Amino acid sequence: MVADRSYKADLDRLREEKDPRRRRLLALGLLGRELASVDIEPILVGGAALEFYTAGGYATYDVDVEGLRVVVIGVEDLLIDRLRAWVHWRSEEDGRWTRRLAGLHGDRIDWNYLRERTRQLPEEAAALRGLEVEFAP
Repeated sequence: MVADRSYKADLDRLREEKDPRRRRLLALGLLGRELASVDIEPILVGGAALEFYTAGGYATYDVDVEGLRVVVIGVEDLLIDRLRAWVHWRSEEDGRWTRRLAGLHGDRIDWNYLRERTRQLPEEAAALRGLEVEFAP
């Protein structure tokens, strides 16, 4: 019965949360807590992760939301995803977001990791070098 009250309180807290970003994180945290019993951990990726990293200017791999754990894709992996869309699909919007991520997190980015990830494709490596010259410390 206590679990039912806690579950209802969590849903009430989710329903009452006004900030849409925080509400999404709370929902993911609640989902993650439920999925933990079957060893599944959801990870925030794609546009939602990009919003997370660019709205607050703070890079982290997980976020604790009032006792709930939310895992967010690493900023380097998100950056490489956007960089590839920029380079291969010629997506200027992804280029802007790639530059924004590099600008916000350039001092904390693992540039060695990114160089290794782009090593096989010269066009990706060239785009990364440009970002590194501009944004790495």
